[in-house]
Amino acid sequence: MLVPLAGLCAGILLAGAGLSMWTSPLFICAGCILYFLLSRLHSDPVKAYSINRYHHLWIFLVFIGTGILTYDLDRPYVIEGDPGRFRFATGKVRDVYQDTSGDRCVVEVNSLIDSNGRKHTAENLKIIVRSDAVGCVTDDDIILPVQLKRIADSENHFTTGHADRMKTKRLLYITTCDGSRIIRTGHHATLYGVSAACRDRLVAFIEKTPLRKETRYFLITILLGDRAYLDRDTRALFADAGISHTLALSGMHVAIIGGILLWLLFPINFFGLYRYRLLITAVLLVGYAFLTGCAPSTLRATLMSVIMVICVFMERKNQAWNSLLLATFVILLVSPASLMDAGLQLSFACVASLIFFVTPLTPIDRRSHPHIFKAYTLVLSTWVATAGTWCISAWYFGSVPVMFLPANMVVLPLLPLYLVAAVAYLLLAACGSGVIYPVTMVTDTIGSILDSGLSALNYYLDYITGNADSAINFSPSAVTVVLWLSMAVVAAVILGGNRKKFYRWSLAILALCFTFSVLTPVSASNKSDLIVQRDSRSVSIAYQEREHGEEKSLTFNRGSISSCSIAQRHILNIDRTIRKTDSETKPPHLPDNCDILILSGGIRETLSEIVGQSRPRRIVIHPTVRKKREATLLAEADSVGIPCHSIRIDGAYRLSHDSIL
Repeated sequence: MLVPLAGLCAGILLAGAGLSMWTSPLFICAGCILYFLLSRLHSDPVKAYSINRYHHLWIFLVFIGTGILTYDLDRPYVIEGDPGRFRFATGKVRDVYQDTSGDRCVVEVNSLIDSNGRKHTAENLKIIVRSDAVGCVTDDDIILPVQLKRIADSENHFTTGHADRMKTKRLLYITTCDGSRIIRTGHHATLYGVSAACRDRLVAFIEKTPLRKETRYFLITILLGDRAYLDRDTRALFADAGISHTLALSGMHVAIIGGILLWLLFPINFFGLYRYRLLITAVLLVGYAFLTGCAPSTLRATLMSVIMVICVFMERKNQAWNSLLLATFVILLVSPASLMDAGLQLSFACVASLIFFVTPLTPIDRRSHPHIFKAYTLVLSTWVATAGTWCISAWYFGSVPVMFLPANMVVLPLLPLYLVAAVAYLLLAACGSGVIYPVTMVTDTIGSILDSGLSALNYYLDYITGNADSAINFSPSAVTVVLWLSMAVVAAVILGGNRKKFYRWSLAILALCFTFSVLTPVSASNKSDLIVQRDSRSVSIAYQEREHGEEKSLTFNRGSISSCSIAQRHILNIDRTIRKTDSETKPPHLPDNCDILILSGGIRETLSEIVGQSRPRRIVIHPTVRKKREATLLAEADSVGIPCHSIRIDGAYRLSHDSIL
């Protein structure tokens, strides 16, 4: 399966780089021609044996063409020209999300209507709709007004990648609209809509339980895979401790849920139908994956479980590596964009590392010393999984956890027990606790254990990470990631028994190149030292520490004159009149000069009066300044010859875009 998967990945990457769908038949035809040429030589056994290895080539070519074709069929619709020219859209609601800032839904668009009333068909177009209240559910057919904008990375932050993450979900455009203007034209139920409705009912059921709010949100995350309920601090704490994988539904969660299902279905064994017990569990796991939204990592684990059950029924030996390749192949064949999904990449790298490194690095006999074997493999698995994924994780998230070993040593053994207790609690609560007193007592006891367990976990993680401040901020280059993964592949080949000098020398050379790439700093020419953010309520600045590269923020007090120094630039913010007031004996003092002068809504003087006291090198006008006042200030700045940046007109002010300072 390695050759077909490699060909499929290569085809997807080529199509993503811009290769047309019409090149797909060329690769497929080239593969078929090569196959027929090789098959003509099979009449001679000696020649057939010598060219046997060349059969991998035509398979690779065929699946390159398949990858190009599947990616092009799944390619998201790109609007030519200005997307804002469209006024209405018709489509079907696919997902609805509700939070404190309003509702958000994903709409699969069927057609777009421009300002002239002309209708344009849109295939494979999904948009994000933000509204105060959507007022519709999944699978509703709707008509809504749109003002489409291309999804882009936030101009208020240094971190990027949001647009790329949305692209892997085939989401390129976003719009906002009043919920009352969304017209519901019908409802056609689909299997996906049924699963979304069931998931919403489960979320509502968990939210109604008497557990603490933090516990309820944690259960929704680890059981249903919706991390939107967790606050940012909790996610940062788990990421800093190196246990973010416990929040994402992956192989560990699927294995735990599968173990619970196998235990519940144990009575089937009394009838000698143990294989059907596995079959029922596999079917339920597929339903569970569908219920939780079919995340790539969840699908990978579920498909591997299904493959294992098929092997049991066919009485064939199941190889974990082939199962992993086949599961990944099926996912990419259905959803080619998942190749760039961080969850699938981390899941694949983690499982592959466990397959190739745990057994060769375990010298302890399982039968002779079972307890020592379990303890050793627990520690080794944690090290191997982290070593196989740290570089990819650092590439996407910019940090490397240091305290992953003590965190995982506690969490991995206790998480299955916690999930079993959570499932038992929900089942007892659904069976009518509050009506039967003994059931109520047991339910309350388990609920207290769940609340206390999460509190203890947070306290432990806070303690070992120093309040989520132990991770190393490190963003490797693409070359560093490729070198590390290449080292892992060569090391796996050597541990697998192939100890030729070529592989040893290759590993040594790769290690030297990797060390050099790590010691070579990543170019930061595209990064700003500071950003005056686009905020209509207050003046806030995002900046990066030069020592650690960590992003921080600073907010100036309203109605005052404030100053600070960031990135060796003196910044002055004026948000009040500089004339003497009745309560002041003298007007406020302004610095003689500053690099950046921020004018906010509280100013009343003309620009000449302000510049007379403080000569700035650059003026930034904040959106809190009224539009008419801003137009006057812009004209004055032009007449005085001082460069002026309007955040309302030009967006957030980034120091890297300033050629003057």
